[in-house]
Parts: sequence; structure tokens; C-alpha cells
Amino acid sequence: MQFKLTVVALLGSSALASAAQLAQYTNWGANPGNLPRVDIYVPDRLAANPAVVLGLHPCGGNGQQFYGQTRLPSYADRHGFIMIFPTSKTQTQGMQMNCWDVHSSASLRRDGGGESQSLANIVKSVLTKYNGDASKVYVIGTSSGAMMTNNMAALYPDLFNAGTAVSGIPAGCFTGASSSNPGSPDQTCANGQKNYSKQQWGDLARSLYPGYTGKRTRMQIIHGTADSLTVFKNYQATLDQWSNIMGLSQTSNSPNTPISSWTENKYGDGTQLVGYAVQGGGHIPALNEDAIINFWQITATGNPTLTVPGPTSTATTQPPVTPTFTPTPTPTPTDAGPRVPKWGQCAGNGYNGPTVCETGSRCVKLNDWYSQCQ
Repeated sequence: MQFKLTVVALLGSSALASAAQLAQYTNWGANPGNLPRVDIYVPDRLAANPAVVLGLHPCGGNGQQFYGQTRLPSYADRHGFIMIFPTSKTQTQGMQMNCWDVHSSASLRRDGGGESQSLANIVKSVLTKYNGDASKVYVIGTSSGAMMTNNMAALYPDLFNAGTAVSGIPAGCFTGASSSNPGSPDQTCANGQKNYSKQQWGDLARSLYPGYTGKRTRMQIIHGTADSLTVFKNYQATLDQWSNIMGLSQTSNSPNTPISSWTENKYGDGTQLVGYAVQGGGHIPALNEDAIINFWQITATGNPTLTVPGPTSTATTQPPVTPTFTPTPTPTPTDAGPRVPKWGQCAGNGYNGPTVCETGSRCVKLNDWYSQCQ
């Protein structure tokens, strides 16, 4: 299957050193949001009380694909934490794409019967099954997944210790919209056209879980300055939202931190809220997993012990694949075959789908593993 080849090409010798594989996770409980599939990565050397990370794909993607687009599974091998990769269902309004529901009243209400509740149920199931550390639960997403990341942090602050949102929009921004995909009639959020004050952004997020006064999910916000899909204005709007909720002010602006072209914006001491503006970065800039792991503070104490799940496991391991390091060649467009809709994937290492974009859009490389029709 194509996603396995992607993983091997991406992780190289690190992937070969571990026998752990992505596996389908089933029987995890109530699924009011009707998510079609959940995959899980459990490293061979699992910490005694492992941290749990929820990874949320962008529009047009899926859990298996997102697993292959990040080096985080290799960090799971190193630190003994579990990663969950769910897949969203296809939206029928606007553009028919599997984007996360960040607009409906069901998904914008805690335990409201939408996709957000399904995601929370998955995390709780994994914590129970693998004796996970409930104080070390994290969520990361890109694009549509980043939008849901912000929402999950607002809806379930008592579940998530920290979140990383890459190329997203503020929590609750799509409230009242008929859909939340690139074809939605209302694009004011993606275009950064909602000119709210910090207080208004904060109130919008607070409205997702009214009356909550406990601890808040620590947030890391990452955005490319040249993003044309969820424009860069959303970066500051999201930082305004979370800084208002946490009662923090910006304390530093550090260019070329932690790497060249990244500018770090700390709020308070930077442990509760931090932003990274990627100079010249487009939509979904390449992830810096070191910066993500450091912010999460996920590192295990000592070496993880080898833990073998009991016989009641509901994860179905997929068969091994012969490794290959041959990079995917640049596809040669042809008029034959299906066309990729705007905002859909059109190329990338391990991708075997259609490569010709619909009329009016072109295939734009975002990174080695994901190109998108824009």
C-alpha cells in the first residue's frame, strides 16, 4: 500500500530499525462524528505510561498519509509515546473533500455529537487501553487539521496538555458556516477577514466550552508568511485568541529561532504559548519536529521499557512491505484520467493518485511528500 512506501522513504534507516507499523484501531467506542477510519502507531519500546499524540491531517488527506508526512513516528520510537492518526469524513457542502468539521454546532460543542467528540473518545480509549499518562496528551494538525487542533484545545482543555497548529485559523472561526473546506461559500476565516479584537477572539474560543475555568491547553502556533490559502493574518489572530484566554502578553521576538527563517514569538515565558512565523513559508511549511517535541515536553525519563500489548488488542497490524528508497519521480501531466479538484493532492513521495489538476489550478509542491492543486 502506498502509505507504507512513503513512510520508508521518509524515515529511512529509522523506520527500518523498528518493526512497529501503522495499524488500524477499531472498537474504540462511540463515534457520533462517523469517522471512517482510525490508525495507530505503537512503538515496540513503549513507555510504561506512554504519552499519547493525536495527529490530524489536512483537507484531502487521511490518517495514513499524515503518518507518512511527519518524522514524529521516529520520535515515538525514541521516547515511547503512541500516535493516533484518524481520518475525517467527506464534506458534501462546498467542495466534496474530507476536511475536518470545524463549523457545525455538533462539532463546536463539547460532547455535542460531532467529529470533535469522536476524536476525544478515541484519545480516551487509547489512554485506557495502553495505560497512558493522562497528563501527557497532545494534538497536532496542519491546515484543516490545525483548525481542528485549535477547536479541540478549546473544547477539551482538560484532555490535552499541549497542541501544535500549523497553517490554521482561530478556534471557532467557522461558527455558523455551512461547511469548512476550500469550496465553502464563506471564506472570511481563511482569508483573514474577520477583524476581531483579542477579547472577541478569546470569547469565541471560550464559547466552545462555556463556564470552564480550569487549566488551558498550552499552544504552539506555526504559520508561513507567504501562505495564500489560510493567509498569514490568521497567525496573529490565533496568537491574540490564546494570549487573551491565558492572560499573557508577548515578551520576545527572536529572528532565526530555532532555525534560520523562523521567527519565534514568545508569550510569557514561552512554555504556555509560543508562535513561529516562517519567513517566506507557504501553506503547511516543513515541520520542525525538534521544536514541536521540545515545546510539548514529551521526552521520557530514562529509556522506554519494552511493553507488549495483551491479547485483547483491537489494532489490526498491516502486513510488512519491502522497503524502497527510490524517490517518486515528478509526474508527467496527461489529459487522460481523472482530474484532481482544487486543493486536492496531486503529487508527493509515495503518492500514486491522479496528478492532473482541474482547469484553472496547477500542482504546487508544498514539501517532498505533499503537492496540492491551487
